Amino acid sequence: MNNCSRSLFSIILCAALGCAGGNINLSGSTSPGVSPDKKGSMKMTQSFRRVQLKNSDFTNSMLHGENFSEADLSGGNFTGADLTESDFSWSNLTGATMVKADLTGALLSGTILVRTDFTGADLSRAQIRGADCSEAIFTNATLRGADLSYSNLNNVYLEGADLTGATVSKKWKGFIERKGIQSGRGIIWVE
Repeated sequence: MNNCSRSLFSIILCAALGCAGGNINLSGSTSPGVSPDKKGSMKMTQSFRRVQLKNSDFTNSMLHGENFSEADLSGGNFTGADLTESDFSWSNLTGATMVKADLTGALLSGTILVRTDFTGADLSRAQIRGADCSEAIFTNATLRGADLSYSNLNNVYLEGADLTGATVSKKWKGFIERKGIQSGRGIIWVE
C-alpha cells in the first residue's frame, strides 16, 4: 500500500507521480487546501473530482467540504471521517466503509452506494437523490431530513436507522415499514 504522508496535498502529488490509482493511506489526515473567502469563511481549494482512489484509507480524516464528485472511491475506508458538506455526487462508493462517518449535509446524488456500510453514520440533511443504495447498510444511521427520493433502496439494511423527516419515494413505503421504520416517524413520501 502506498502511504503518501498525512496531508491531502500529497494525494495531488501522488496523482502526478502515478500512485493515485488506489490503496493510498490518508488515515487521520486533514485538509490542507483551506483559505478564507471574501466573507471570512473558510473555503476549500482542493478538489478530488474524477480521481481514481479505489481502496484508499481515509480513516478519521477531516475532509469537511471536499469535492469528490465523479470519483472512484470504491472499497475506500472512511471510518470516523468528517465528511460534512462534502460532494460525492455521481461517484462510485461501491463497498466503501463509512462507519461512524459524519456526512451531515453531504451531496450523494446519483452516487453508486452498492454495499456501502454506513453503520452509525450521520447523514442528516444529506442529499442522496437518485443514488443506487442496493444492499447498503444504514444500521443505526441518522438520516434525519435526508433526501432519498428516486434512490434504489433494494435490500438496504435499516435496522435502528432514524429517518425522521427524510424524503423517500412512495414505492419503498412497504419495504421500509416491513423493516420496522414507521411512516408515523415523519417520513415524507413522494411519488
